[in-house]
Amino acid sequence: MDVLKLAFLVARVVVKVVARNFVKQPPIMVASKLVLLPLVGGATWYGLHYASEPVHKVLITTTFSVALNIAFLPVVGAVLWFGLHHAIQPVYKVHNAGGVVITGASSGIGKDAAVSLARKGYMVYAGVRKQTDAEALEKLGIASLKPVVGCDVTKQDTINEAVKFVEKDLSGRPLVALVNNAGISKNAPIELMDVDRDAKASFDVNYSGVVRATKAFLPLLRKTGEGARIVQISSVSGLLVQPDMEPYGGAKWALESMSGALRREVSRWKISVSVINPGMVKTDIFGKGKEHRKDLGNKDPTGLYKHLLNAAADNQMLDACERADMPQVTTDAIEHAITSPTPQVRYVCANIAGVPANHWYWLQWLLPDRLMDKVSGPLFFLY
Repeated sequence: MDVLKLAFLVARVVVKVVARNFVKQPPIMVASKLVLLPLVGGATWYGLHYASEPVHKVLITTTFSVALNIAFLPVVGAVLWFGLHHAIQPVYKVHNAGGVVITGASSGIGKDAAVSLARKGYMVYAGVRKQTDAEALEKLGIASLKPVVGCDVTKQDTINEAVKFVEKDLSGRPLVALVNNAGISKNAPIELMDVDRDAKASFDVNYSGVVRATKAFLPLLRKTGEGARIVQISSVSGLLVQPDMEPYGGAKWALESMSGALRREVSRWKISVSVINPGMVKTDIFGKGKEHRKDLGNKDPTGLYKHLLNAAADNQMLDACERADMPQVTTDAIEHAITSPTPQVRYVCANIAGVPANHWYWLQWLLPDRLMDKVSGPLFFLY
C-alpha cells in the first residue's frame, strides 16, 4: 500500500467516525468543533484567492504565510489535535445503578474506590482473599458493599465462584463495571531477579490475573451491553522505563498492550475500556516493597548494585512515599471512567517524587531515550 492510499484510508476512516459521532457529543464539544469550520473555510478561500495573483505577490504572501505558520504551528497543532480527539470520542450510555466488581479491594486503591462507589448507590462486589479483610469491610456498615471472600485472581476456580455469586446476587440487574485492581509489586535489578518468585509471580497476578477476571466477567458485561465499563488499574510504570522496577514494570507494560487490544475487541458491543496510570499513591504496597528491597540487598553481598540499593536511595524513596497522593485521586479517575458518557482511554494521575505523573509521561514522549536516561535518573531517586 503506497502513501497516498494509506492517507486516503486514514482520512476516510476519520471522516466516517466523525460523522457518526458528531451529533452525539455534549453541546460544548459540538461548539468547539464548529469553531474550527470557519478557520478551515477561511484557509481554503485564502488559498484559492491568491492562486490567480502574479508570481511575485504569491511569493511574498507565501513567505508571510510560512512565517505565521512557524509562529502559530504549535497552537494550531494543539487545537487540531484536541479537536480531532473530541470529534472521534464515542459517547457511552451511563448506568447510574447496577453492580460493580472490584478485585483486590481489601485495602488501598481498591478499597477506597469500593467504598466510594457503594456510597453512590452501586452494588459493589469487593474481591478479597481473606476472611479478616471481608469482616473489615462489613464493619463499615454499607449495605451495598458486599465482600467476595476467597477471590484470588491467580486461581480460576475462585474467580468462577465469584462470577456465580455476583450473577445470582444481582438477580437480573446489570453488571455495570469490572475494575481489575488486584496487583503485587516485585521490583529488582534484572541480574538479581528471582525469575520464579519475582517475575512469574508478578505476571501471574498483574497480567494473567487480569485476563482471567476479564474473561470470566465479560459475558455479564456483554449482557449489560452499551455502556458497560472495564477499568484496568495499571501504573505509570507501564508508561515509563525505570531501573530497579522490573518485573513490575514489565507486567504493567504487558497490561497496557492487552488493554489496548481489549478496547478494540469489545468496541462492537459498546463496552468502554479505560486504563488508570497512577504515580505514587499511599497504599500498603509501599511497605511490602520496602521489605523486598532489604531482601535484595542480601542477594548482592559484593555491592554490584549499590548505586540502586543503598541507604540514600531508600531514604529518597521514603521521602517520595511521604509525598504520595491519597487514594482519592485514583478513585476520582475510576468513577469518571464508570460514570462519564465520555470516559478517557487513559488517566495518568498522582505524582512521582512530587512531580505530577502526567508530566513524566509527556516528558518521555518528548525527549530522546538517551536524554531521558540522564534526566530521569536522579529525579527518580535512584542514583
